[in-house]
Amino acid sequence: MALREKERLKKLSDAKTGEDFYDLYLQVFGEEFPILNLRNPDEKLERLIEAIEKNQKIEGEKLPDGFNI
Repeated sequence: MALREKERLKKLSDAKTGEDFYDLYLQVFGEEFPILNLRNPDEKLERLIEAIEKNQKIEGEKLPDGFNI
C-alpha cells in the first residue's frame, strides 16, 4: 500500500519504537527492511528512517550461500 507523502511523514513522526519504524518500512515499501552489514546498530535505524522520509527503498546486501543469521 503506497502512502501519500503527508501520510508517510505523519506516521513517521508518530513512530516511537524500533518496531514501529520497521513496520512502517514494510507498509511503505511492501517488503521488510533489508539486511545491512553495519557495525553501528544505530546507523541501521538512521538509514531506515531516512529511507522512509525520502521515500527511497534501501538495497540490501547479498549474503553468501549458506550464510545463517
